[in-house]
Amino acid sequence: MTKDNGHDDEDIAGSSMLKHLASSRSIDEYVTIEWKNLNFSTLVKDKSKSNIFKSVYTERKILRDLNGHINSGELLAIMGPSGCGKTSFL
Repeated sequence: MTKDNGHDDEDIAGSSMLKHLASSRSIDEYVTIEWKNLNFSTLVKDKSKSNIFKSVYTERKILRDLNGHINSGELLAIMGPSGCGKTSFL
């Protein structure tokens, strides 16, 4: 719902959440997010082995052994071609 000031309720809630997160840590505190050997896979239907009576699924690895980290104050860009697993990583 849009208020008279042009802001949605969700914008206001998100804004106050950001303010809380920004003020909940002192300036000398740092946060590091780290991931090691991150893997993600899903099942996809194998059309060559499936028929009308039985569906056969195979595992498709989306992310394989990803490692990385990001520190407070850094900007992280996740780039790559379509279908390479950017959204799955997020």
